[in-house]
Formats: sequence, C-alpha cells, structure tokens
Amino acid sequence: MSLGPGDFTEVFVVVTLTDQVIVGNHTVYLRIREDTSDSNPRYFDLPMVFEVDADEPDLSIVQVTSNRKLAPGGFYDFQFEVRNKGNSPLMVLLDAEVEGANGWNVDIGGPTGTRLIELDAFEEVTFILEVSVPSSANNGDTAKIVITAEPHDTEQSWPEEYTAEKNLNMVVGIDGIFDRLINEVTNPRASTLIIMVVGILLIFAGVQSRMNRRKWAAHLALLEAMKEADNDDDIAGSEEVSETPIIEEEEEQEMVYDEDDIELV
Repeated sequence: MSLGPGDFTEVFVVVTLTDQVIVGNHTVYLRIREDTSDSNPRYFDLPMVFEVDADEPDLSIVQVTSNRKLAPGGFYDFQFEVRNKGNSPLMVLLDAEVEGANGWNVDIGGPTGTRLIELDAFEEVTFILEVSVPSSANNGDTAKIVITAEPHDTEQSWPEEYTAEKNLNMVVGIDGIFDRLINEVTNPRASTLIIMVVGILLIFAGVQSRMNRRKWAAHLALLEAMKEADNDDDIAGSEEVSETPIIEEEEEQEMVYDEDDIELV
C-alpha cells in the first residue's frame, strides 16, 4: 500500500490458534516495513498481546502393555500412560482399585514412586500398575480393575466428570488340564463343591441301593428256605402217618351149643 504524509489505513489481522497453545499471554509482532529498493529498509514491529485462558482439564489414560492371562499367586506389571491434553499444567492423582473380586491387590507407581504427579500442558507420563493375583484364584476367574486420574489444583477443584477412567478385565488362565484339576481340588469354587457333594450323594445312594438289594435277596432266600423246610416237614409227617399199622379188632365169637350137646352132670 502507499501512504502519503499524514495518511493512515486500517489493517486487519486474523490470528488462528491451534490446539497446542498453552495458557498465558502470547505476543505476536506485526512488522511494518518500508517498500524500497534500499538494502536496509526502515521498519518497526507492532506488538500484539493475546491472552489465552486455561482449558478445562482433559486427561486420558492409555494402556501400553497388552493384557494376558494371569496365573494364581502371580505378580504382574502393566505399563500405562496418562496424558494431559489440556493447555495448562495439572497435578494428577493416580489411583486403582479392584471391583467384584476378593484377594486381588493392585498398586500404582508413578515416575517418582508416588501417585501424585505433575503434568505440564500437552505432556504424557508413564506409570506402572502392579497386579497381585490370589493363590486361591481358579481358572476363568475375572477381576475388574478401575484406574483413575484425578486432576487437582491449589486454586480450584473440578467435578468428577473431569476424572479420567480406564477399566481393565483381568482373566486367570491355567493351561494344563492336570494343573486345572489340582487347582479345583485345592481351591474348590461353589459350583465345584456342589458337583462334589452331588457326586458323593450319588455314590452313597448307589452303594446303599446295592446293599439293600443284597439284603432283600438274602431275605427272599431265607423266606424260600423256610418255605421249603415247612414243605419238607409236611411231607415227612404224611409219610409217618401212612406207615403206622392199622390194627383191626376181631369180634369175639359166641359159643353156640345144641341141646343134644348139653349133658347134665
């Protein structure tokens, strides 16, 4: 543009902020330079100050180490990253807890060994999740682990919706069949106990039924033997009766005398 003595004009400056501008004052210089063929043209820089406000906390938790099957009684480390996607520094409190499982223990270790870490704007920090599996865990058992990253500030506090959360599902896996059987016997779960009790009852019922059948067979044999003994006694009695001699009494014959045979003595 060309300006004469005492002239002026308006200049419109459009500033576009990216998503990586941190909170605070930012100075942008508008350089106005003389358009001349001189190798050293005259110029001056017009400073323009822009104040960028702080965004609301924007935290995220990213899992670095993939999940794997866990063995009973084992200790495992999993690597995670917490990212501050906001434009202002934050104090972040890391925490982890187990839901829906007994005997599991979890702990978090930050870069400095504490759960409270400081994140600059657009910074990410690695932390370790330590998982302890109970020795009484069975194959196929699951545990839900909830990891949280809560923003903190000395001047203000934020509602729970700004707390980043990451859910993990840990699964117990035992590869060998023999190891699974040993695990179920040494640490029986409720379903295994029910199956064992039902099996014992079925075995007891089978043994008892067999014993009852034997007793009933012996009882029937005894009744049959007693019946045969009674029949033998009846037959023997009838034979004794048939062998007893029948004695017939002879009638006494009366002497009949004729009148001629009678003589007077």
